[in-house]
Amino acid sequence: MDNMMYKKQKNRGFTLAETLLTVAIIVILAAVAFIFVPNYLRSMTQLERDGIAKEIFIASQNHLTMAESQGYLGKSGGYGEAEDAGKGIYYFVVKGSASFGDANSAVLNQMLPFASVDETVRLGGYYLVRYQKSPARVLDVFYSDPNGRFPYKFEKDPALELSAMLGIKDADNTDNKGKRRNYGGSVIGWYGGEEALNLTVGATLKAPEIEIINEEKLQVKVTDTNSTVTNASLTLILTGAASGKQAAIPIRPSTTGPIEGTNTYLITLDDITTEGNHFTELFPDFIPGENITVQAVAFNNTVLSNIEYSAPKTTNSLFADIDAAGTTASIANIRHLENLDAAVSNLDKNDTNYLLNITKATQINDLSWSTFKTNTNGDTTQVYNKNHSNYTGEGSYYPVCPADGFSYDGQSHTVSDIVFDNAAANASLPAGTNAGLFGVLKGTAQDQCAAIENLRLMDCSIAADGAGGALAGELEYVNVTNVLAIHRDGQEAKAISAAGNVGGLIGQMTGGSVQASAAALIVSSTGGNAGGLVGNANGTSFTSSYSGGHTSGGAYSDTQYNVTSATGSAGGLIGNGAGVSAVFCYSTCSVSGTTAGGFAGALTVPSGNTVSNCYSTGLVSVSGTTRGAFAGTLSGTATDCRYYDIINESQDTDSGFVYLSPLSHALPAGCSITPLDATVTTYDGFVGAGSAWAPSDAYDSSLDTYYKNTFNLRTVGQLETENKTGPVAHSVANVPDGGFVLTHYGDWPAPEIFFINTPAAP
Repeated sequence: MDNMMYKKQKNRGFTLAETLLTVAIIVILAAVAFIFVPNYLRSMTQLERDGIAKEIFIASQNHLTMAESQGYLGKSGGYGEAEDAGKGIYYFVVKGSASFGDANSAVLNQMLPFASVDETVRLGGYYLVRYQKSPARVLDVFYSDPNGRFPYKFEKDPALELSAMLGIKDADNTDNKGKRRNYGGSVIGWYGGEEALNLTVGATLKAPEIEIINEEKLQVKVTDTNSTVTNASLTLILTGAASGKQAAIPIRPSTTGPIEGTNTYLITLDDITTEGNHFTELFPDFIPGENITVQAVAFNNTVLSNIEYSAPKTTNSLFADIDAAGTTASIANIRHLENLDAAVSNLDKNDTNYLLNITKATQINDLSWSTFKTNTNGDTTQVYNKNHSNYTGEGSYYPVCPADGFSYDGQSHTVSDIVFDNAAANASLPAGTNAGLFGVLKGTAQDQCAAIENLRLMDCSIAADGAGGALAGELEYVNVTNVLAIHRDGQEAKAISAAGNVGGLIGQMTGGSVQASAAALIVSSTGGNAGGLVGNANGTSFTSSYSGGHTSGGAYSDTQYNVTSATGSAGGLIGNGAGVSAVFCYSTCSVSGTTAGGFAGALTVPSGNTVSNCYSTGLVSVSGTTRGAFAGTLSGTATDCRYYDIINESQDTDSGFVYLSPLSHALPAGCSITPLDATVTTYDGFVGAGSAWAPSDAYDSSLDTYYKNTFNLRTVGQLETENKTGPVAHSVANVPDGGFVLTHYGDWPAPEIFFINTPAAP
């Protein structure tokens, strides 16, 4: 029993006295902690700020030495504020004085230029630097963060504040850290004195080397010539020519590893295939499209050392170059071309911060989508656009939509291998997207047209949900001159297809003109109008332009037509033309559509306009409900036009007699459209002597063999030369070297191969 009582006593809780004692101990410990923790935190803060002050000191000393060696100190015109003019001692305070503490201060930019220390410290913190002009020697640095106290007194009474600050620095082996930890409620970092007099002198640094790579990506290759020097830093500095903005990219120390050995780095400045790597995303303060100067700097902020800069190099942020006026961009690769679209580059001239006025581009090289893919991400290459916050499908080009009024001059160069398939399962752009080299391009009015000129499109494949064409899905008030769209000989015929209006060159067009231009591609639409050159045209004029067909053995296939519309009008040159005019134009395409014609499916020529000196050779499908060898329907005037008669004749029998039945062709009064029959002299006269036949580049090898790379019909140049009776505003003679259309590209039917009365081949 006694033992049990003992155990019960031992299991009792604390007595009141014990509890009070415990509480008292906790209170005492808490009080001690309350005192110790803030002091500890202040000590840690001071240690950090002393370190920053030391970094500022070394950076200032190194740059002051460089400024003196280069004679800048004698030219600056100001050295800060004098503390003792007789001894040449000066000081400056960042954010402490409007006269010499702002970001444009000469003394600041000589002693702490951009990227010499962290920019949040250089312009975001508060510091005072005391230095001697001769010899160029930094004496002290005081530092406080943006919430520090000392800058405010400098604004009121600089002399009083300076005196107070000098009173809290270490001197004569006196440690004043305690004063700096509680200077008016702030923690002040300081560096100077005896320790500064004994700073280590580091290794001599060499200038880094840079190379600008302005290709499918804009990159800078930086060679670190001081890779073996301990603690040496390397930074890439960008400066905008128009904005004046600067950006610093630390290279060493950095988390980015070298690409070659231990000393070569590749820094990307613009990559349109990756979200977050577009120039405007990486450098939002810069103006998209401005020129930038790039320079690398080697320095050391842990020891006394020299500072070495690479030679500065200039490039454009989005393009190959821009002209001095800032209005014309030079295009040398696909990235430059894609950057013409604000959805890719943020090149928005309506932005109030947009100081450039780029309204035109000139192409200075041949461009290739295949090359772009090879030099980016291969077949998985995608273009990221901010409008839809998404990528194109893998391997798909993004149709460029420049600002209204934009003009493009290809300077007779080529753009090849463009691939766009918005119907593919991996495509991500909205349904109904207009597609081609350009998606949509607009002028402002018929008398203020934009322009696309002097361009060859090769091996382009377009499958659009909206309107489609090798050159453009949709153009409005645009003059197109000297543009050619074909595929290479021996290559599979390239197709231009769309759910809406589609053309070999342009899907749909309002106003403007097509001059000295041609296309020779397979064209088809599932829900709109289709044309070998333009699918749907409203108020457009056509001059000296053509569309080339595809044959085999000199004959069309009656199962695969060159131009096809499942539900709309189809024409060899124009699918549906309302309010149009055409002169010196032709088509050698075969056609199939609900309303179909060898030259145009449905054609309305308003009063005062005309269709003249045009011809067609194409086979017109018998499946159409409305069809004609020249036009399915025609309203208006057509003069001096022709069509191949024999191509659309069918063999019939009547009472045992065999005869040829030509395609019926109802024309309005006043039209003169002459059938060309290979068995009559009208055909011989139109074809002319073989010695006068123009060059050709046919896909059908039998045509090259028989006609020896010549075109036995009339090119647009010949039509224009032989038939024009008055001036033509935009003729073949007005384009460089006569333009692409002096040669016929594509195929045409060759009935003369099978008939005797044909001129001899040259």
